[in-house]
Amino acid sequence: TFFGGTLSDFFGRRQVLLFSLIVSPLFVLAFLRSQGIISMILLFGAGLVAGPSVPVILAVVQESFPEKRSFASGLYMSASFVIRSLASVLLGGLGDWFGLGVAFTSSALFVFAGIPLVMLLPKGTHDAA
Repeated sequence: TFFGGTLSDFFGRRQVLLFSLIVSPLFVLAFLRSQGIISMILLFGAGLVAGPSVPVILAVVQESFPEKRSFASGLYMSASFVIRSLASVLLGGLGDWFGLGVAFTSSALFVFAGIPLVMLLPKGTHDAA
């Protein structure tokens, strides 16, 4: 998360988000099929790759509403909190009903649905594509 802004300034917002949305679920899927120290390394990799997306999305939100950055940031963080809370409950329910392997596999695959949404982002000054 700490380097997300710097990476997006260098590579572009879309590239960082696409990289995160593609590589992070791959790490999770590999983690689910691994054991031992390899599983810990893959889990660390998933978190490392997923982290930069948070400040990048916040930057996109702020760039989209230059006159009301504070309001837009608050709205984004509030919505993010609610959505993540609901997703946690849903993931827990899937884990209870079908097992944690199925729950984490389906959540990793669901992340790929965000890829087309990244392509809908407005092109800005900090987008290399």
